[in-house]
Amino acid sequence: MDYLVNINWNKITPCLVLLVLEVMLEFSECATPVEVNKHLDLGRDFLARGQLSDALTHYHAAVEGDPHNYLTYFKRGTVYYALGKAKFALQDFTKVLEMKSDFTSARLQRANVYLKLAQYSDAKEDYLQVTYADPYNEEAQSQYHRIDELVEELRLVEAYYRGGEFRAAAELATRLLDVSPWSAHLRQLRAECYIALNDLFSAVSDIRSVNRLQQDSTDGYYRLATLLYRLGHVSDSLKEIRECLKLDPEHKKCFPFYKKVKKIDKLLLECEEQSSARQFGACVDSAAKVLRAEDEVTLVVFEAKKWMCSCLTKDEQFAEALTACGGALELQRDARLLCERADALLGLDMYDDGERHTRIPNTHVHTRRPGAAARRAPAVATRACCVSAPTRCSASTCTTTVSDTHAYLTPTYTRGALELQRDARLLCERADALLGLDMYDDGERHTRIPNTHVHTRRPGAAARRAPAV
Repeated sequence: MDYLVNINWNKITPCLVLLVLEVMLEFSECATPVEVNKHLDLGRDFLARGQLSDALTHYHAAVEGDPHNYLTYFKRGTVYYALGKAKFALQDFTKVLEMKSDFTSARLQRANVYLKLAQYSDAKEDYLQVTYADPYNEEAQSQYHRIDELVEELRLVEAYYRGGEFRAAAELATRLLDVSPWSAHLRQLRAECYIALNDLFSAVSDIRSVNRLQQDSTDGYYRLATLLYRLGHVSDSLKEIRECLKLDPEHKKCFPFYKKVKKIDKLLLECEEQSSARQFGACVDSAAKVLRAEDEVTLVVFEAKKWMCSCLTKDEQFAEALTACGGALELQRDARLLCERADALLGLDMYDDGERHTRIPNTHVHTRRPGAAARRAPAVATRACCVSAPTRCSASTCTTTVSDTHAYLTPTYTRGALELQRDARLLCERADALLGLDMYDDGERHTRIPNTHVHTRRPGAAARRAPAV
């Protein structure tokens, strides 16, 4: 008892008071049976209405209030299962079976989770136990006899992959994923097959799923970031590599890659901002820095050359723009680049080549935009058009003026659109352009609009240049 005399009670008394208050607070926060039942009722109501997140909140509260009730764990596990949260559903169903090993419904649900995870041996064992307890359970019987076939198909997927038969492996993995959609192993295998087949977009989709299924996977985030970078999606790649660094700030692969991607992303963003601000010289410099920092990944190089092509053209450095646009088009055909190169050719007074390059592939017709070189093309005059007569145009009905910036290019654009679909407005636009170029015979011929579209004709301004009708 002597040691009690030596205690400095003045110092220890506050600690004792806090300890007593904490114990009292814990007891006061314990939920009463009435409150637990209320949470269970609310959880059931939300579950019936399909509001799974709200139901889960109340089941959490019920478990905290009564951690010894196996039914509460089972209900929460059912909600986890419906939400696709396999890990937590498995934990709750296992907890139920630890508390009540003969609860067949929990064992059947756990078997279903194992099946979706492609853990076929564990699923088979649980289905077998269910059939022992309930020989007439059709679901357990059916799934039990199916397991061996699934195991064999999984073995085949792995064999195909090892043997380099990637397409066959991917197709069989897709069939298995219909049964086992929560299997990270199967999705990873299929992603590797897609990468080998150069189907990077599909691989990205699968690796995203793997990262959701395997939380805290630095390797998964690194792999996803590198794939996105190869696709030229630099900003998306940067987001994923940051997720890797959140888990491990000094990751030996993620950190060096992060520094590189951050630099490239900043430079490409500068290109966009400088182009919008009409600082075309600075835009070209930023694009050149990207090319110095990255010369291997094709689609990143393409993005840099695309900005260089665009900014050089807008800066009216047409000779340099031709080289940049040609280099970008060698990597990938792109409608906007074709337009930029056409603008550069027109800027060099190479009208025949410029007209040829404005014939954009049909799938990209809608991407045409005004180019800087259009100001150098011959001026568009005005057009004659017809409001009511189906075959002739009347000068007295013309009131509308068209832009004078794209006359030389307009016949080519409208011809490309008319190849897709015959349209009265387009016929009139083409006629206006031809009249604007003093091609009166051709312009008159193009104003003969199909009767079914007469009502679409609108007044033009080229009548002031056309002979009187």
